[in-house]
Amino acid sequence: NDSTIIDNNFVTNDSLLIVNDTIITTDTIPTTDTIIPPIKKGGDPIDAIIMYECTDSMMLSMKDQLIFMYGKGQITTAGIELKSELIEIDMDKNELYAKGREDDSTKKVIGKPQFSEGDQKFSAGTMRYNFKTKNGVVTDVMTEQGDGFLHGDSTKLHANKEIHIKHGKYTTCDSEHPHFYIALSKAKVIPKKNIITGPFHFVIADVHLPIGLPFGFFPNSQEHSSGILLPTYATEATRGLGLVNGGYYFAISDYYDLELRGDFYTKGSYGVRMNTKFKKRYKYSGSANINYNHVITGEKILTDSKVSNTMGILLNYNEDTKFHPTSNFSANINLSQGNNGQYEAKDLNEFVTSTRSSSISYRKNFRGTPFNMSVNANATQNTRDSTIDLKLPTIAVNMRKLYIFKSRTKPAKNVWYEKIGVSFTSNFQNKVSSSDSLIFGIHKKENQELLFEKMQNGFKYDIPLSTSFKVLKYINVSPSFNYHGKIYPNHIEKHFYEDTDSLVTNTIYGFHHTQDFSFSIPLSTKIYGVFNINKGRVKAMRHVLSPTVGYSYKPDFSNDIWGVYKEDPSDSTGVTMYSIYKNGIFGSPGKGEQQNINFGLGNNFELKIKPKKNDTIGDDKKIKILDRLSINSSYNFAADSMNLSVFKLNASTRLFKKTSVSFSSSLDPYAINSEGGRINVFEYTENNNLARFTNARLTMSSGFSSKEFKQMRNKNTEKTDKKPNTKPSNDDPYGYYDATWSVKANYSLNYNRKFNTELQDYKINVTQNLTGSLNFVPTKKWAVSVSSGYDFDAMQLTSTTINMSRDLHCWEMNLTATPYGKMKSYLFSIRIKSSIFTGVEYKRQTSWHDNF
Repeated sequence: NDSTIIDNNFVTNDSLLIVNDTIITTDTIPTTDTIIPPIKKGGDPIDAIIMYECTDSMMLSMKDQLIFMYGKGQITTAGIELKSELIEIDMDKNELYAKGREDDSTKKVIGKPQFSEGDQKFSAGTMRYNFKTKNGVVTDVMTEQGDGFLHGDSTKLHANKEIHIKHGKYTTCDSEHPHFYIALSKAKVIPKKNIITGPFHFVIADVHLPIGLPFGFFPNSQEHSSGILLPTYATEATRGLGLVNGGYYFAISDYYDLELRGDFYTKGSYGVRMNTKFKKRYKYSGSANINYNHVITGEKILTDSKVSNTMGILLNYNEDTKFHPTSNFSANINLSQGNNGQYEAKDLNEFVTSTRSSSISYRKNFRGTPFNMSVNANATQNTRDSTIDLKLPTIAVNMRKLYIFKSRTKPAKNVWYEKIGVSFTSNFQNKVSSSDSLIFGIHKKENQELLFEKMQNGFKYDIPLSTSFKVLKYINVSPSFNYHGKIYPNHIEKHFYEDTDSLVTNTIYGFHHTQDFSFSIPLSTKIYGVFNINKGRVKAMRHVLSPTVGYSYKPDFSNDIWGVYKEDPSDSTGVTMYSIYKNGIFGSPGKGEQQNINFGLGNNFELKIKPKKNDTIGDDKKIKILDRLSINSSYNFAADSMNLSVFKLNASTRLFKKTSVSFSSSLDPYAINSEGGRINVFEYTENNNLARFTNARLTMSSGFSSKEFKQMRNKNTEKTDKKPNTKPSNDDPYGYYDATWSVKANYSLNYNRKFNTELQDYKINVTQNLTGSLNFVPTKKWAVSVSSGYDFDAMQLTSTTINMSRDLHCWEMNLTATPYGKMKSYLFSIRIKSSIFTGVEYKRQTSWHDNF
């Protein structure tokens, strides 16, 4: 160290001046040192080394055992750290005193004391602290306690970490002058436990409100704990006034919790819900929600009064992949009964959703083998017609593709037989479709019998075999053979009784196996063409042709040798056939032999653009004109008529890099008769048209944002200015924040052309749909979003939602409005951000429930 203590009256240091036993450092020289306190007779010395630092000057009196530090002083000792503009240390009394300094120009106090000991931190106007007793007196203190801040005019610190405050403020606002607070006459803070106060009242924007209590108890625990969940009020025309979302929170453990909440309305309606969340690191996580609503609409004394009970179940469970590396279990259940979604929906998208999906799955990989297994249970619920489709269970065992002729010891020769791959997939499925009331009432025996009768189940397996190779160097050949097998527990047989003149369909139980198979050999290649243009910046155009042609074969499984189809006894001509596996869950093998020549042509167009004249180092750019333009069809040699299938036309491209466009249509080469049925006459022969246009679909999606425009602007600026000025000017107050925005739009058009037998002419049906959204952040505090659409048939806007929010520092203002439609409603609120003061808000709203 630079300083060495000789005795109580003399210090040697070349940079210090000695004045009457007082050593004064020269100004503006930063001082950093270590003080080893001297032993004074009768005194009790500080038993810890004090590390100090200051930027202006320091005065040290060895006679009075005083140290004065000026200019951003900092002291560290025994786990205590203090920063302040002015610091005085009395080593004889083991005390320190700190305060800030008033700035001569701004007249504001700067360098206020910042004290920390362990996890206890606070700022103050002045501070006096004793190193030995750990007691202190602080004025104008501000300390963080949990999720809130505590202010005090006069504060005492105690060795047991407790804090006593007189004339204090408790708030969640982090401003030095809080926008709102609870005015405390006196308070006691027990760190990490609670805050106990005497009489208190609320103050908002320095306005003292006549709202308070004679005493208060505020939890201040760093750990989650059980407690009351305060309700909020709601008003509805159908259910009346209500208190909603009130209840109790149970902190069961570090891994689980439980919420019990309820809604109660003055007209008799009520609702209860249970929420729980659970999580264990590296093992699992999830949540569950069960809700029940008893809804009364209308007055009880009137005949139009209606009562409905609804229920909903939401469950989510996920296993961490680290828990079981070779297996995984997950569950996602979303079921409801009645119009539960109407009362539990949180936004427009959730409200208009008519389909709810649920799934439970277990996956297992068998280590060291090519096999894997999955077990699933799925449910799809349509809330509009109250039907549920259950697949319970679905069991799949699969084998990944194996190259059976590939050498395991020698390097691959890249010959065709080494690319022969075989795989295996299998699936057992049990399915039932029924009303939700029947399924939710499964505990009743009669419902169980009905569900059993509706069940469909079966087992199928697929064995695909494929390879690939090239011929003539440029043609890719990919032959494949696919075998499909199905096992059903029953089949049907039809019998016609002449005596009763009735047709009876019997279900014959017993396992039956059926099969079908197919073979295909497709060929494909690419042809490149380059057309030199050299006009302006356009250098050339490249056209890529992707022709495909192939042969596929599938036998006629309605032949008697397969035993799948039988003559319908109701048809005396013997022409009509029926499949004995008509009710099979995986269907029946198809009728009719297939010997198809499949053909298609794909196109891609690109332009090569030269760089601009002033761009001497740029490379040529490629711009896609048309990403894809393809047409596909097939010709069945085995068919006795109408061998040519419908032509499928598809096209897609991208405009201005951010707008994607896709188009698809169907062209039928055959004409139709007066009843609208296809006939074995080409459209060209009948009506002199190449094909009959039947339907088309056009979709466009686009999105732009301020970020992209800013990048373009900066790119242009870099090209024009050698040294662009990216810093905002002080003269431009709006230059410090660039407003951000984004716009998205989606448009779809569907065109269907169908023959009308009554009018003997084509009827055209055109549907159009336009949806869009706008997100706009004009300032750092404001945010606006709008989502809407347009119904071209009704010539009006579809459901529109407007959201506006304003950040008010410790408060926030929100406006959500749906100006028309079934969800017509609005909610305006100004509330405190912190969850500690949930319910302290101003709210005006109307509910969409009043629209029903």
